[in-house]
Amino acid sequence: MQFSLKYYKPGVLIPTVLILSIIIDLLITFVICQFPKIEVLRVPSNSALIALFFTLHNRYLWHLKFFNLLVKVPDIRGRYTGKINYNWGGKDASKECKIEVTQTASSISINSYFNNEDDEKTSSKSLVEDIREEDGFFHLYLFYLNSGTVEDDNLDCHEGANRFKFLPESENREAKLIGNYFTNRQIQTRGSIEVKFESKTLNGEF
Repeated sequence: MQFSLKYYKPGVLIPTVLILSIIIDLLITFVICQFPKIEVLRVPSNSALIALFFTLHNRYLWHLKFFNLLVKVPDIRGRYTGKINYNWGGKDASKECKIEVTQTASSISINSYFNNEDDEKTSSKSLVEDIREEDGFFHLYLFYLNSGTVEDDNLDCHEGANRFKFLPESENREAKLIGNYFTNRQIQTRGSIEVKFESKTLNGEF
């Protein structure tokens, strides 16, 4: 996943960079004063150390208490389980669904796994993703590719789009994703999805 500042809060990010710069400069000055010969080793610059901090923050620290103040999106990571209800060829149907969300402070990706009543499994991978705050809730938009299956011509390779509302965990419910989707299959499919949080462990399959 590439690093960007898309989901960072500008109003918190800029002061943080300035504070880090001051702290690092004071530490480097202190080290050089205590050990003058270390200056010959070319102590890393402020910018290099700040970049190291944000690399660690982006990958490992962003969702932890205090560190999450830098980002404006919620922690959606994990495996969710539920069902999709859809209409295909004029017929209503449903099938089981597992959604796995991989996330850093600057990016997010979604892998979905499906299993129908005939035990035919397919999966999809997001190609384009975005998180937006709307009406007091965060919504996840994604464009995805489903590879289909070679065993059934009806389950053809296709692309589609999803829009999820993220409902965070509360006293009365587990975290969940609810939303709608549509595809560009030979016979177009559209429907709704609702999945509940299962665990932070990603299985990589249904």
